[in-house]
Amino acid sequence: MARAVTTRRKAPVTVLARTISLALFFPILWTVILSFKTEGDAIASARRKPCRGLLRLEGRRHQRDGRQL
Repeated sequence: MARAVTTRRKAPVTVLARTISLALFFPILWTVILSFKTEGDAIASARRKPCRGLLRLEGRRHQRDGRQL
């Protein structure tokens, strides 16, 4: 007869499994998203830093003025 497994014991394994599955699925999702862009847009988005200028005062000023970062 098998032992009952408690929720406290299953939780870390579940979190680890979900983390690994997200790490493996993310490149596939990224590829699908980039497939809808032109080659130039895909290269430009890969080189751009997502948070560039958001924490600096000058970045906030550019956003307020409506200019591109």
